[in-house]
Formats: sequence, structure tokens, C-alpha cells
Amino acid sequence: MSTYERIRKRRKEKRTNILKKAALFIVIVLFLSGLYFLLRQPWFSFGAVYITGAEKTRREEILFLTGLKEPVNLFIVDCEVIHKSLMSDLRIKNARVGYELPNILHIDIEEKKPAFYVASSYGYAAIDELGLVIGAAGNIKDGAAPVLSGVSIGNGFVGDQITEGKIAKILDFLNTLDQNAKNNIAEINISDAGKVKIFDLPGRWYIMGEIGELGQKAKSFSAMIKEFAKKNPAVEFADLSYSKPYIKIKG
Repeated sequence: MSTYERIRKRRKEKRTNILKKAALFIVIVLFLSGLYFLLRQPWFSFGAVYITGAEKTRREEILFLTGLKEPVNLFIVDCEVIHKSLMSDLRIKNARVGYELPNILHIDIEEKKPAFYVASSYGYAAIDELGLVIGAAGNIKDGAAPVLSGVSIGNGFVGDQITEGKIAKILDFLNTLDQNAKNNIAEINISDAGKVKIFDLPGRWYIMGEIGELGQKAKSFSAMIKEFAKKNPAVEFADLSYSKPYIKIKG
């Protein structure tokens, strides 16, 4: 075989190899494109939605809020979009979205809890720890938080930020208490003169004095209500408006 013929043969083999590689590349691209198209079809759905942590937010509301319909196609679900949709709901404080084997989309909800209930033109409103109205109803349906009496938010409704001075001071006070102290409060009353009285769950009351001085009483109040809850003494009321608290025993 002459040199010229060998060169032609090598060139032909090179072109053949290039064509084979190009054909293989095209086949792979077509296969992946077809697979991508197939996996993204609505009818290719086999996933289930598992929701935890939701106590007041109904499953149907969460599915509607996120746009999910079961069974879900896990290949086209965007967890970030779902998380953003959930966080747009005023009732939800935090949410986690992720996958679990074999075919689960897990949504874990942390709902906002009211700091207190307060009267409004519509009945009662639930106010969270930041002063945001997170719920409104004609009456109080549970004892999840104390009632703030003596004030009203008027026409304040869900989504409104309450910045009224007295309510802001009560929120500041509550946010300094530990959870045990907050759990034992049944009612907080503000008189027309701006005096504060707190009632605990067993029926004892605490005279707190001027609303502007609540912050100074938080530590002693928290310690006292914790001690009373632990020992359940026969206390009628405690007066914390003085520098040294006075405790009135029943009888």
C-alpha cells in the first residue's frame, strides 16, 4: 500500500470515528431530552405530601397555598417556591420543605402563637409577639394565650401591625418573661388610669402598678409566679407596685 493510500485510509477512519461520536452524542441528547420531558409530565406523579406541625392550619389550606395536588410529581416540585408560598401566610412562623425516601415531600410547619388576645371591633384579635394581628374571631376559642382587657385595637384586622403605646408596653413585658411565666397568665388588665393587674390561672392576681414600670417588675414577677405554680400557696394576691412586694394570704 502506497503512502498516499495509507494517508487516505487514516483520514477516512478519522472521519468515521467523528461521525460515530457525533451520532452517539445526538442519541444521548435525544434520550436525555425525552427523559426530561417524560419526567416533567403532570401524569408522571407518584409522590405523597406529608405535613407535620400544623395544628390550626388545615391540610387543605396548605395544599391550596402551595399549589400542590396529590399525587405530586417530585421531579418538578420546587422546594424554595413552596417555602416562599408558606412564609407568605401570616399564621406561619417557619417552614421546612424537603424530600424523604421513597416518595415523600415533607412539609414541616411551625405556626405562630398569639402573645395575647385583645378586644376589637370584630370581637377578639390574636396578637403575636411582634404586635402583628394573626387572627380575628367573634370570640376566643381556646386558652392558648392570656386575654388583654381594658384596651381595644378598634378596626385592627389580620395583617395589621399594632403599635399603640399600651399594647407595645405589654408586648415588651411579655417578651422578657420565660415561657413558664407566660403559660401561667390568664388575663392582663389595664385600667383607665394606666394601672396593670395580672391574673394567673389559679385565680391569684398581681398588682403591677404603672404600665410604664412593667419592665422593672418582669424579673420578680417571673420568679414569683414560678414559685407559686410550684408550691401552690394560699395566696390571694401579690402587690408588686412597691419596691418590696407585698403578698396577701387568704383567710
